[in-house]
Amino acid sequence: MKSAFCFFPLAAVALSFGQDHGSWATAAVLPVIQSEWDGAVIGDSIFCMGGEMKRTPAKDETKASDELWIYDGKNDKWTQGADMPGTRNHISVVAYNGLIYAFGGYPPPCCAQYPWPAGTNTAWSYDPKTNQWKTLAPIPRKYGAGFAAVFQDKIYLMGGTDSGGYHSITDVHAYDPANNSWSKKASMKSAREHTRGVVVDSLIYIFGGHYKPSANRVNQPGIEAYSPASDTWYDKGMMPRPRGAIGTAYIEGKIYLFGGEGADFSLFNNVEQYDPVTAKWTDMGTTPGTGGIHGMATVTYQGKVHLIAGSNPSGFNPKNYHNVYTPPKQASVGLSAPQARWKGQGKTELGKTLTHGKGTFNWLGRLLSKVGRSE
Repeated sequence: MKSAFCFFPLAAVALSFGQDHGSWATAAVLPVIQSEWDGAVIGDSIFCMGGEMKRTPAKDETKASDELWIYDGKNDKWTQGADMPGTRNHISVVAYNGLIYAFGGYPPPCCAQYPWPAGTNTAWSYDPKTNQWKTLAPIPRKYGAGFAAVFQDKIYLMGGTDSGGYHSITDVHAYDPANNSWSKKASMKSAREHTRGVVVDSLIYIFGGHYKPSANRVNQPGIEAYSPASDTWYDKGMMPRPRGAIGTAYIEGKIYLFGGEGADFSLFNNVEQYDPVTAKWTDMGTTPGTGGIHGMATVTYQGKVHLIAGSNPSGFNPKNYHNVYTPPKQASVGLSAPQARWKGQGKTELGKTLTHGKGTFNWLGRLLSKVGRSE
C-alpha cells in the first residue's frame, strides 16, 4: 500500500465564471419526500433507496426508510420496488453488471437526533428482473455516510463513519462481486464522512465531506484520487468551497459538484465544474429554488444529471424535488486550484497561508519553500 503526492505551481483557489452555466429542467417529482439516500442507473431506470424517514404506508419518524423507488426515464414516472431487507439512511448505492448494490448506512433512530448512531456492516444486492434482494458478505467494518464507486470488476467503499458521533475514518475496502468477498486497501490520507466522488479514467476522485479533529466538526477541503491499479492515493488540491453531502457527476471530461451542507449545517446551492486535467474550477451558477440542497440522490442518465429529493433547509427537512441538469457543450475556462500535498484542515480565504507536507505556500501563488515534482 502506497501514497504518492503531486506538486504543481500554485494559484489561489478561485473560480472563473462560465458564460454558459448549462440548463435546468424538472422531471416527475418523487411520490414521497426523502433525503440522505443514494441511487444508481441501469438502462433507462434510476433506482433510489433508503433515506431518513419511513414514508409509506404511513409516515414514521422513528424509522429510517427501507423503500426502493424506481424512475422510468423513458416515460417520466415513478414506481415502487421491493423494500430493502432493512431500514437505512446515509447508504451507498452503485450499479454493476445488471444488479444494484447497497452498502451500510445508519439504522434508526436517525436523523432527527444528533449525533448519528454507528454505521452498519450490511451489504445487499437487488435484481431488477426478479424484484428481489439478496444478502451479501458483510462489510469488514461498520459503514455509513461514505462513498462507493465501481472500477472495473470491483466496488470500492471509501471513508464514512463507523462508531457514530461523527467519527470519520480513512478506511477503504474493495468488494469482489464474483467471489462475494472483501479486501482492505490503502487508506485515504484524510478522514471524511458525507463525502462523494466520481470515477475518471484510471482514478477514483473523492471530494469534500466533514471530519472531527477535536471537539468541533469541520469541513474537509482536500481532494484525493485513488488508483486501484497501484493501490495509491494522490493529492489533488482543494475545493474552493469546502463542504459535504454534495452531488457529483462526471460528463464529457468535466467533474460537476452540486449543492451540499457545511459542518455547521449551513446549506449550499453552488454548482461548480472541475477539470481533472488542468485542475481548473469554474462557477456554473446555482441549483434551482432557494437556499440550496443536500443529501439528494445524484445520478447521471443519458448525459444529464438528476438531483432527486434531498433536504432544504439544512438538517432534517426532506423534499421530493427532481431537478435535471444539462451541462454546457463547451467547457468554460477557469483558474487553477493548488495542487500540493495537503495536511490539516487549511483555509480557503485568499491571501492565507497553508502548511503542506513538503513546504509552506501562500494563496497568492508565491512559493515560500521547496516544491516537489509530480510523478
